[in-house]
Amino acid sequence: MSLSETEVEAFLADYAASYERLDGDAVAAHCGLPLAIALGGRVFGFPEAEPLRDNMCKLCAVYAQAGLQRAAPRLEQLTLLGDHDAFVLVQWRLTRADGSLIQAFRTGYQLQRQQGEMKILYVTAFSESLHAMREATP
Repeated sequence: MSLSETEVEAFLADYAASYERLDGDAVAAHCGLPLAIALGGRVFGFPEAEPLRDNMCKLCAVYAQAGLQRAAPRLEQLTLLGDHDAFVLVQWRLTRADGSLIQAFRTGYQLQRQQGEMKILYVTAFSESLHAMREATP
């Protein structure tokens, strides 16, 4: 059975909730191994769980410093790739408790259903700026 838009949106909501809890372990649990992240013209590979977990914990620390309260994903594009895979383009809005915008950006994800669970295999982070987020820290 092919992935559905409803299934992908539920996965993204759960993934976003992990960020809102600033829980790097939970964020990493949404990823398959190996994971690749394309960022700034480079590809970073995470073949093992521990370096991936460390990376996601560091990312959550940046979000915490910026005052993240809400991570709101909006599915912009879903391209099904057979029964188990999909490419999704997601628009993110990160906001603080007072509703002020930390950053809005778009990210591409290669998803795959593995043993009944959806996992992220590849991330293309082409418009998020951690540098700008650090600069905008309250």
